[in-house]
Amino acid sequence: MVKKIEGNKVWEVFGEILRRIRGIWYRVVYKATPLSMMTALAAQHDATKSAETEIRWVPSVKISGVLKHGLLTHPPARVSFRCRVPRRGRFQTFVACIPEASDRSRRNIEFAVEIALPGNCPPIVCREKIYLKRNLQPRKWQEVNVRLHRFAEQDVDLTLTTAISGNCSEDRVWSVWGDPILLDCKPIREIWADVRNFVGAYGLIGLVVESMKLLFWQVVRDRGYSGEAGAGRPFATGGKTGNDLVMGKKDVGFADLSYERRKIAVYINSRGNYFFREIGQLLFAGLKEIGCSVDLRNENDGFARDVDWHIVIAPHEFFYLGGGIKLQHLGLPNNLIILNTEQPSTQWFSKAYRIFPSAHTIWDINPSVCELIRSKGFDCSHLALGYVTGFEPLQEVRELPRNDGTSSLTTEVLRQSYLNAPLAQRPIDVLFVGYLSPRRAKFFSEAASVFSAYRCYFHFSDGTAPVRPGHNTYMDTLTAVGLAQRTKIVLNIHHGEDKYFEWHRVVMHGLWQKALVVSETADVAPPFEAGRDFVSTGLDTITEQITFYLSSVEGQQRAQTIADCGYLTLTEKCRLSECLRPLLAGLQFEAAAAPVPVHQISM
Repeated sequence: MVKKIEGNKVWEVFGEILRRIRGIWYRVVYKATPLSMMTALAAQHDATKSAETEIRWVPSVKISGVLKHGLLTHPPARVSFRCRVPRRGRFQTFVACIPEASDRSRRNIEFAVEIALPGNCPPIVCREKIYLKRNLQPRKWQEVNVRLHRFAEQDVDLTLTTAISGNCSEDRVWSVWGDPILLDCKPIREIWADVRNFVGAYGLIGLVVESMKLLFWQVVRDRGYSGEAGAGRPFATGGKTGNDLVMGKKDVGFADLSYERRKIAVYINSRGNYFFREIGQLLFAGLKEIGCSVDLRNENDGFARDVDWHIVIAPHEFFYLGGGIKLQHLGLPNNLIILNTEQPSTQWFSKAYRIFPSAHTIWDINPSVCELIRSKGFDCSHLALGYVTGFEPLQEVRELPRNDGTSSLTTEVLRQSYLNAPLAQRPIDVLFVGYLSPRRAKFFSEAASVFSAYRCYFHFSDGTAPVRPGHNTYMDTLTAVGLAQRTKIVLNIHHGEDKYFEWHRVVMHGLWQKALVVSETADVAPPFEAGRDFVSTGLDTITEQITFYLSSVEGQQRAQTIADCGYLTLTEKCRLSECLRPLLAGLQFEAAAAPVPVHQISM
């Protein structure tokens, strides 16, 4: 199968709108797995040059105002990935060329996607050509979309190749693959949940009106709109225009600001999960503690105009619910920091990934994910969500709130605080609060006979919609924290195969509440150490560990020692203010060191 499309074809405005509608359809119906989060099997390039210069990921490539995460290659080049094809899978990417200098030669670059089963099977090839003539440059991304139905539920080698022809120097041109992703059709339930989010934000008529407005602005932008701030366009999209090829960071001009003089806005989505509000409030408190002027806002407030930095919590929620949908399309501020809270294997990470190219920098609460994001060309730093003295939402809960989740609890549990009591006196043996993924459902079903011997409290949420107190759950911060303060063991089971350190559950709702955390084996998360600050074990031995720490004298004594040590490490070695200082100082230094905008590649 061979597909050839002229790269210099010009679409009319109506065609552009139809293309945008199709793009929205793909975002609603499919969940994406970025190729950038996979490890390349092999790469072929000019043997006289290093792989780092010939093939590399860059944070953002901007063409006609549209930012995408880019895989840059100097043709001829080949990059292969091994991946599992979903049952109704597709591969989607956008391609373009970026000449480094004016070239008077006539030439073309051919992009090809090859899909083959491991072994010696002949590949299926999809080709996309972009022709460049004298002083003529491409003005928009060219889409490549390949159906993978014949490879459903099989492992394949997916290879991206570029080749150049014509009498031109290969050193004078870059080829770029923008946002290469593997698409998997969502279940009807998830599609309907996303549709409800859109309709719930605007109403049915308002949704149509707002969608047409967003499509209009994007079409105008792609057809030459300058991107400057103006009516209905509160922020410029950043970067240079013309033929500049610049990589690195943007200068936002705050090099002389001390902490006391910095104005920072922290953003959470009012329609999002309640626990992301906790993270936003914690970051707000940490920034206040080091002397910053901080404003806590939501998507309905819009972006503030008089701040030095905008910090968005959980971009996979903030820009995809309610008014955040509109903010994403109206233009994002150059001084944007996003705090990623998701692990790479989830559909929520894929949503956040689409925002990465627009951010000045990324903060991640997991050190391993931070390293992964950084390896793909983004500027990313780890932010440990550490301790803040007197942080109100995580303070002692002397009496549990009365709701459907606490109505079955005894007066002893409801009206007495156990935060500072020994673990042995706490009335709840095991606590788990989280999304019931298929993997977790299987574990709790198989372990039911063990848990039946103890006093357990399990609260399972539905992952198709944000957990919102008063809307689809009785669970809230006060209830969750109060339960943890009455529990001996806070249990942590991974939702998928990733060995992800669930910082919010382990640290904020576990160690901070002086409970013993028993976790499935996870990534390292300094300054905490498995065995010293919490218990880490394989999924197949978790029930044995729970029995040991609850039912034996030695285990009970050991549990108290580990819980005390975990709380001590949190309060003495993991203070949020100390984690924030180097990150803010790094932003200050980078601004001073970068006198020109160098965050993205622009055309």
